[in-house]
Amino acid sequence: MQKVLLLFAFFFSFTVVFSQNYTPMPTSNAVWVDSALWQSRAGNLTLDHCETIQTEIIGDTLINGIIYHTLFQRKERFDANFIAQPCYLGTRTYQEYTYAFYRNDSAQKKVFIRMFGDTIDQLLYDFNLNVGDSLPNTFLYTNNNQINSEIDTVIAVTQINLGLKLRIIYTLSDTICMQNTLPPLPPIFPNYIKGSLIEGIGHTHGFLYPHDCDPSGIAKKTLLSCFHQNGRAVYPDSTHQCQLIVGTINNTFKDLKWQLYPNPSSGEFFIDSSTKLKSIQLFDIKGRFIKEYSPIKSSWQLPEEKGIYFLRLEDHQGQFQFKKIVRQ
Repeated sequence: MQKVLLLFAFFFSFTVVFSQNYTPMPTSNAVWVDSALWQSRAGNLTLDHCETIQTEIIGDTLINGIIYHTLFQRKERFDANFIAQPCYLGTRTYQEYTYAFYRNDSAQKKVFIRMFGDTIDQLLYDFNLNVGDSLPNTFLYTNNNQINSEIDTVIAVTQINLGLKLRIIYTLSDTICMQNTLPPLPPIFPNYIKGSLIEGIGHTHGFLYPHDCDPSGIAKKTLLSCFHQNGRAVYPDSTHQCQLIVGTINNTFKDLKWQLYPNPSSGEFFIDSSTKLKSIQLFDIKGRFIKEYSPIKSSWQLPEEKGIYFLRLEDHQGQFQFKKIVRQ
């Protein structure tokens, strides 16, 4: 009887430690870098594609009285121009934009995301899991898209020390869609690892990359390359420095240099642009579309209501950027 009580006490204390050490997702000074590699097919021909998506928290915003954290992304993509050309030697495109807003529900160990322009939240991460649990449908992970209806389950729950914090790591069974055959990985793509969820960091197959399968069987790999917080490397370890996207790497692409002024504005505003604009759209703080402005004018007028607005600026090459402007 005494042994049974001791085992029960050990199990209870182990469970309490895990439950009390929950680490929520960061609310500031955080950068994630996701990488992806896939192929497109035209008959028997294949072309390689790869991209890097850098997501960072750039501030807070208030939506319906709830504080969300604004996620800004920089996306760098390379597309092979001919068969057997490595994607990272192909054509480069670059975009930067406000992507979404997210918030923690630490009591439930959940994280919710609201896409820019949406009016409802979606479940991004659920860390309230145990061994044997199946991953729920989330923004990143849709069971209906899994090959042969195979669903990831939690096969182990352990702790890992990352960023001077003990974090719970949930090792997943991994679906066969993550095991498709690919061409040799380019140098910009780190070693592929087994899928896991890490508290306060996200999914090792990509912080904000959809974890689904292409029904056509097109090979695809995605992963979280690295995570920095407060200027320090955290994942995969403290010695791994992220290769951040800081701008263009050649002269074939121009950075988007659009400046709004005055900002804050009493109503009228101007745009200093190095490229000709194709469209100018206005959204409110909740991401709802308000109106579209004519890009050929030299000045524009904000609504009478004071507050924070977002302008979506797009040029004739399809490059776009969101800019925040305040109506005072």
